Amino acid sequence: MDKIPPIVLLMAGVQLGLNTLISAHAAALPEQGAHKDFYQQETRQAGQTFSSFGTGFEMSQGYSTGWISGQSGWSSFTNSSSQPYVANNNPFSGAQHLRMTNDPANPPGTLIGAFSPNLGSLPKNLFCRVSLQISLSTTGGASYDVVANAPSHGTGSWRVKFHESGSIQVYNRVDGLNIYDDTGAFWPVGSYFNLTVEANNSLNQIDYFLNGDLIYVSPADVLAGSPVCVEQLLLANDNRQTSSESADFDDVQIENDLIFTNAFEQE
Repeated sequence: MDKIPPIVLLMAGVQLGLNTLISAHAAALPEQGAHKDFYQQETRQAGQTFSSFGTGFEMSQGYSTGWISGQSGWSSFTNSSSQPYVANNNPFSGAQHLRMTNDPANPPGTLIGAFSPNLGSLPKNLFCRVSLQISLSTTGGASYDVVANAPSHGTGSWRVKFHESGSIQVYNRVDGLNIYDDTGAFWPVGSYFNLTVEANNSLNQIDYFLNGDLIYVSPADVLAGSPVCVEQLLLANDNRQTSSESADFDDVQIENDLIFTNAFEQE
């Protein structure tokens, strides 16, 4: 497990520091009386979607093959004028998808990526779900990151790394250190797989799924100091690809649902 250094991301050409103060946060619980127990009743109501975003990078959705920056609200790091880009080589569904390959204009180790459209300021009392299809052509080259951001709160929400070794790692606090923790799961090489991450703010919990199987659980306050929503998604890599390596992303979905939590007491 490697300790991750602070990184500075670029959002719409403006630097966004994700190396913000990360502090432990204890959620306040109702005080328990001598003869009373307090409970929380949570309801995620179907159809009560507060804010959402979804795309398959199709022409009908306003996308054309080429650099993703400026297309349908997407932006990219200013250090690259070609990566990532919309392609039609290997879609999961439809005819187009997002692709990352090596950018020869930047040295290996350069962080390169793209930001999805910003959904705007969202409250924290949400059930946040992100789902996307990913295909990584090989191991031994670049590592890829999927990062959920909450720009209005000045922080990220969670990070998943697809390490060049093939392992899947989650940014978490382990033994007092903030590191990319190995989930024990490996991504399938050369074929599409689904990553789904569900952040339940009322429970301060994030669940990570690979092809529908739960592979990791973390608290929801590691990056932010308190649970936050998903206002924007960052897809990034370290530009260490081999000459024939590619990473494809398709069917990206972000959903923030309302949660109604009621505390009640029982004699």
